[in-house]
Amino acid sequence: MKPLTREPGSPHKHRTTRVRTPRTNGFVERTNRTLLDECFRVLGRTTWLLLASLVFYAWGEMLFTLVMLTAIAANYGFGLWVDRARGTPAARAVLALTVA
Repeated sequence: MKPLTREPGSPHKHRTTRVRTPRTNGFVERTNRTLLDECFRVLGRTTWLLLASLVFYAWGEMLFTLVMLTAIAANYGFGLWVDRARGTPAARAVLALTVA
């Protein structure tokens, strides 16, 4: 087997690429853009929606805002509980309790 080196008459040519350009680094650029969209832009939209909802309900009646905050905290806690129980024998029971 012949080594693929630059010899006179060799059909293989050495090519260089520019680093940190979307054309040569397209996969990483798309991955980073996807991560940016998921982590920051979507998080910003959901945070804005949550705050706008709380302001909307607080405008009408403060009691509804307290009920909404309590429900948010309870659902967050239930979600953590279901996540901790994942893969255990009691996982279905925990899920049934949190949905009920």
